[in-house]
Amino acid sequence: MLNRLRQDSLKIRLLLLAAVLIILGIMGLALRVSAVLQGELEELLSGQLSATVGYVAADVEHEIGFHIKALNDIAAAITPELIADPARVQRYLTQGKVSRLLFSPGLSVANKEGRVVADEPSQDGRLGSSIKDQRFFHEIMAGNKLYLGISAPGSFSKQPIVAIAVPIFDALGAPAGILVSTVLPSDSALFGQMQQTRLGRTGFSLVISPKDSLIISATDKSRVFSPLPARGVNPLMDRRLAEGFEGAARTIDSSGTQVLTVSRNLKDTGWMVVAGISTAEAFAPIVKLKQEIFLAALLLSLTVVVILGLVLRKQLRPLDEAAIAMERMGTGEQDLSPLPIGRDDEIGRLIKSFNALVAQCNRLHEASREELDERKRKEDEVRGLNNTLEERVELRAKELLEINHRLLDEIRYRQFAETTVSDFAIRLQIMSRRLANTHESESRRLARELHDRVSSSLTAVGLNLELMEKQLPRDTAAKISERLSDTADLVRETLFVCRDISSDLHPAILDYEGVFGALEDYVLKFRARTGLDVVVSGNGRETPLSPDKEIALFRIAQEALTNCAKHADAHTVTIALNGDAERMELVIADDGSGLDLRQLGRREKGSGLGMLSMRERADAVGGKFRMESAPGSGMRIIVEV
Repeated sequence: MLNRLRQDSLKIRLLLLAAVLIILGIMGLALRVSAVLQGELEELLSGQLSATVGYVAADVEHEIGFHIKALNDIAAAITPELIADPARVQRYLTQGKVSRLLFSPGLSVANKEGRVVADEPSQDGRLGSSIKDQRFFHEIMAGNKLYLGISAPGSFSKQPIVAIAVPIFDALGAPAGILVSTVLPSDSALFGQMQQTRLGRTGFSLVISPKDSLIISATDKSRVFSPLPARGVNPLMDRRLAEGFEGAARTIDSSGTQVLTVSRNLKDTGWMVVAGISTAEAFAPIVKLKQEIFLAALLLSLTVVVILGLVLRKQLRPLDEAAIAMERMGTGEQDLSPLPIGRDDEIGRLIKSFNALVAQCNRLHEASREELDERKRKEDEVRGLNNTLEERVELRAKELLEINHRLLDEIRYRQFAETTVSDFAIRLQIMSRRLANTHESESRRLARELHDRVSSSLTAVGLNLELMEKQLPRDTAAKISERLSDTADLVRETLFVCRDISSDLHPAILDYEGVFGALEDYVLKFRARTGLDVVVSGNGRETPLSPDKEIALFRIAQEALTNCAKHADAHTVTIALNGDAERMELVIADDGSGLDLRQLGRREKGSGLGMLSMRERADAVGGKFRMESAPGSGMRIIVEV
């Protein structure tokens, strides 16, 4: 099972990387879409709240203006002489025309000493009482033409009420008394429109008096005449009171619930109307929409991963079959024989080269076998001659001399065979290098296939979605336009993921900016993915190298960074690339835990494959590879090519 996983490690890594990138990308898109929708819904709710507040504010201002005008008309008809005769004033107030203009609990007339001389409707204890301690009396007698505010409990009511007072002038225009109308917060004529207007299940409206720091009226009766929060408790309310801010914003109310509120200032009264709704109720549709988006994202991610897995499996199957056959030949389970060539690509050319090597090995094997047969025959002849050596020495001297010459030829031939075997070992090493190059070529081809085929297909899908949206009937397009747009966005995200996978198989930047630019680009992604602080430096940017050296240095740096992230427990990694066209040096150093190089070969099986891979890549391009490390002092990897 482990061997199988190692054999398929490239496919597994690609599938895992694709799954992670696709899921992260689509989930990020889903979060972005839900955030945008929530913003648009918040803007829509803000508009509705603004309209509601404006409607309520306009109604309250209209009713207060009408009431003030009625009070001024009544006050204009009351003279100082009339105030001096309380009975006449009382008869005037009790007229039907006057009564219809009053709000509960009533209307009162007081002289300039603050004594109530008439009221309508009459209430026990109000007629004849003194109001000179009330704030509205002092402001009117001080010359103000209107008072609108909260009256403290006293002559008019046992609880705070809204008082509206206007002056009664004498012939010289001086205040001779005041006319006071009191209004209850529950008065439907003044605040009825606010009571009837409610947005949603948790919506509310408030009328606030900033100068009294009180709530005058509210849809929730329990909040009437309750004090406003202390300064600093509700920063949004502080801003509305201090700056007159009227826009929509979120805040936490007195019950600890987050609400979205809008306010409107009443210029004539100095009051403020505030309307709001709980964000939990307002954004409830977004929660369900997020669930639908995440489900669709998961299904799309699984579909793309399955398709990518099938493509990789099909493309790499010939290479897997060839590797299995070579392994069986190496262990003796199968005779050394040519492999079938399925297609004429990089894998096909690799198999063709292997077949040529197999043919040459078979020829050498046949020649060696013939040589051994010939030698055995000669040895039999020598053995027969030895039996009659004394009798045939002179006769066979020349033959033995000739045989000696032949043996010398055989020795030379054996030396030639040994040289041939040495050449074969060198060719095997060359084939190993060629296999690595073929692997890079196949990765480059797969990257190009992903870029040219899959990316173009996804682009075509996106174009088809746009054409479908344009060609659908208008009523149908309006229903599914949002879903088509979401699908098009998902296709674009998938296209970006395919491009990232193509870049991981073979970074295109390596072909036009060289190994230095490719390392800088890879480090940016690696730093974002792992959090390690990686720095690339050196004078190797302008030095051109052969493609095989560039890819070897790049892959060595990749493997070293991967080891740092997995095993080194490092915080900082430096990559230095210095040299010229004749000699280039790559140094990768980290501040991690390091290791004992003497114990590297004794560690458990498979623990040094990364180091071995880096060393083989350096050897493949004729370079030198060495490591410097000790426990607790980090690791330095030096590659010279």
